[in-house]
Amino acid sequence: MLATVGCGAGRGPSEGTPVEPSTRVRVENHHWSDVTVYVLAGPAKRRLGLVVTTDVKVFELPESMLNGQGSVRLLVDPIGGGRRHITRPILVNEGEQIELEVQNHLPISTVMISDLGGHL
Repeated sequence: MLATVGCGAGRGPSEGTPVEPSTRVRVENHHWSDVTVYVLAGPAKRRLGLVVTTDVKVFELPESMLNGQGSVRLLVDPIGGGRRHITRPILVNEGEQIELEVQNHLPISTVMISDLGGHL
């Protein structure tokens, strides 16, 4: 004898439940060195991760780093030394993506904001 346990078997977890917006950081590394990327919000600093040279990584921005502040900065730290670079404050909202393009000369690295809008 077989029995089915639970209601709504086969339903995906997102059916009928609104998807929480997220905020991401996309890093494209054109620097000659691998870089570690950190997010700074007020006095808080959190490591996002490592991006090897010529690679692209996407990181989830911890909700606690937004925390109603509205702006963050990104710190780029080349592995093996060299000058670190901190971006100007970046205004970002939930559901948006920060796009950081890291250049060999760190001060000319670019930052852009895009809307995730369900296009992942």
